[in-house]
Amino acid sequence: MKLILNPSKLAKKGQRFIGQADAAFLVEIAKQLKINRVDSFSWDLLAKPWGKKGLRLDGTISGIVAQACVVTLVPVIEHIDENVDLRFAPEETAREKTRQNSFEEDINFEATPEDEPETYVGDEVDFMPYSIEHLALGLNPYPRSNDAVFVETVVSTPEPSALTRALEAWSTKKDQ
Repeated sequence: MKLILNPSKLAKKGQRFIGQADAAFLVEIAKQLKINRVDSFSWDLLAKPWGKKGLRLDGTISGIVAQACVVTLVPVIEHIDENVDLRFAPEETAREKTRQNSFEEDINFEATPEDEPETYVGDEVDFMPYSIEHLALGLNPYPRSNDAVFVETVVSTPEPSALTRALEAWSTKKDQ
């Protein structure tokens, strides 16, 4: 499934993208994220012009997913709501800006990689990979079911064998 927009044809007021994934795409997302399943995935995004040739994407993505509990492997259901705030610029514009600002970046201590826009090539941008990425960012890295109990097991050291005791005794006598 794709969510494609042509930035050069974007109206000043922007374009809203509201939708939800169908059953086949939910299965594909679960495989891509390597989780048990994705029960729902929806988006409400607004694309607006940004700068001369770029665009800004704001909105939210939501989903319900099931991941394996890290203790019991029982599926754990999670509700995910993530805010999306991305900027896109044509690759050639971003490269030119990087060349112009190379000196400024050396003295601008406030610049961070997050300030850099995502780049695109051609006339179209597919927002779906970025939406799935935001869903992945919302996943709990260590899902745990409410009834999962981690039991610490204490391993007792076995009694040394007769051979081990004899070698220790011999070693002690030899050192004396």
